[in-house]
Amino acid sequence: MEHRVATALPPARGVLAALIRRHGEDVSSLSRLIGRKSGYLGRYIRTGSPRRLRDEERETLARYFHVDPAALDDRPKGATSMPTPNAARYRAPAKPAFADWLLAQRGRDDAIGRLAKCAAQDRAWPLGKGVEAVWQRLNQLGAGADAEVCDAMSDAEMDFLSY
Repeated sequence: MEHRVATALPPARGVLAALIRRHGEDVSSLSRLIGRKSGYLGRYIRTGSPRRLRDEERETLARYFHVDPAALDDRPKGATSMPTPNAARYRAPAKPAFADWLLAQRGRDDAIGRLAKCAAQDRAWPLGKGVEAVWQRLNQLGAGADAEVCDAMSDAEMDFLSY
């Protein structure tokens, strides 16, 4: 069986190969990081198959290496994004904001549930906001110093992170 070998790496493949070498990574674990079989990125770099990485694969690698995703983009300048077939079917649902998640916990029979029931009564609850905004609101209400509220918030943060 004959293998195609790229003689000079296109810029995006060269950048990726250099990042892998510089960080001491291996293509197998990075392939698995983007949800592919272990040989995927090795083939991409060595033989040019696939021709280009999907947007979400490129973005994941860029976040991992702390580089601009454009550095790993081998599309011609001005080209638009390639749609991923059935991407919506495989994409995990977006995680809600912490404040919204906490409100949804009203049915629980524990301290988090009691905190959520109180939050539901607050007309100024920071909907769509994160943990910091919830702590700020609790402090505005004077509840941030209450030991039970602090414990419930700490438990809620841990539950939310594992959600």
